[in-house]
Amino acid sequence: MADPSPPTSLIDSRSGFCKANSTFYTKRNPLGLPANPSLDVTTFISSQPHRGTTAFIDAATGHSLSFSDLWRAVDRVAECLHHDVGIRRGDVVLILSPNSIYIPVVCLSVMSLGAVVTTANTLNTAGEISRQIADSNPTLAFTTVQLASKLPVGISIVLTEDERVEPTRGVVGAVSEMMKKEPRGQRVRDRVHQDDTAVMLYSSGTTGPSKGVLSSHGNLTAYVARMVTETSARDIHLHRPDVPHIRTTNIRYGHRSHRFDGGDPQEIRAQRHDGSGGEV
Repeated sequence: MADPSPPTSLIDSRSGFCKANSTFYTKRNPLGLPANPSLDVTTFISSQPHRGTTAFIDAATGHSLSFSDLWRAVDRVAECLHHDVGIRRGDVVLILSPNSIYIPVVCLSVMSLGAVVTTANTLNTAGEISRQIADSNPTLAFTTVQLASKLPVGISIVLTEDERVEPTRGVVGAVSEMMKKEPRGQRVRDRVHQDDTAVMLYSSGTTGPSKGVLSSHGNLTAYVARMVTETSARDIHLHRPDVPHIRTTNIRYGHRSHRFDGGDPQEIRAQRHDGSGGEV
């Protein structure tokens, strides 16, 4: 959760920087962030009121997901991951997949369980992906039949494409099939806290070894809250980059981010604590 703000006299009026705690503070109006410490970002997003009907449209295929279908799919996939695959709070789940209408379902489902989403660039070599996997230690990967060969032996796989091609080593399911399963009514899961890590996102590695950033549920909640205040319910958002590029938006907002280079996370001293937005 956000730390208490220091007296305004200690904050530079021009830059917003406070030398007392090495923190940047926004000059924007403060956000009304949820006070409940046990709140995952998926629950926060699903609780937002709206008048929309269609949540996602896949321009390449014409497939779409309504909001009701989206949240039904999130519940079903989360239940399958929890009961059938054994995903628990703190587990890391890798996404190595081209853009797909299933990806938002996967991300929201994984985060609702308190597990951590990490993404890999589909253009990376098997060696580059192996190094990222060694660093992030995922227990499950969402990928396609074509990309599965880039993954090391031993990692369980859920396919993100409609057609399942046999045989494919390590496959434990397909997103499309999980979305069709009727719920069992068993909804006891681990409690997720706002300070828990939600995503683990990596840089492209163009300036050296790929580096990762941890972002919490509270961080993403603040990002969503800022978007809600600054966008219209009628807005349509076009997403062109592949999945790994979500790192260029999500980690720029919120109240706490962490940086790591394959070791223990180190807190970034220049932080934003109020979900105001902007890069540190």
